[in-house]
Amino acid sequence: MFDYRSEYVRDAKDGVGNARRRAARFTLLYWVLRLGVITCGALVAIFSAAQLPLWLVGTCGALAAAAEAVLIAANLQQRSVVCGLLADEMSAELRSYELQVGPYKDDTRIENLHEKIEDLRRKASTEKFRLDSAPERGSDESSSSAK
Repeated sequence: MFDYRSEYVRDAKDGVGNARRRAARFTLLYWVLRLGVITCGALVAIFSAAQLPLWLVGTCGALAAAAEAVLIAANLQQRSVVCGLLADEMSAELRSYELQVGPYKDDTRIENLHEKIEDLRRKASTEKFRLDSAPERGSDESSSSAK
């Protein structure tokens, strides 16, 4: 017999793993491209000082500019953070579900889990967790909660 509850929980756990893998992949790609930018930029200075052909200096400069453009356009750093946040939030909800705490105490716990997980997925794909929406230090919201 098909048990949609355990199937959904398994799917959510797979989603956590997928989000963590995507975060790691975005982070790796970011640092590979960043290292390429730094290396090509350094080679431009070295090749210029060594008075190597101008086409070689220009090629290294163009590669550095292209890699930087990809970094900016792909927004890899933020995408990595968003995937990591999604994985952490989903994992926390699954943990609460398995421990039967919070909104997962009664008979509607699978419906509550489904609603929360799908809300997190939707939020990650549409709002990108709005990394700049966290209250700043010293703002009214954070200082009033400290009192």
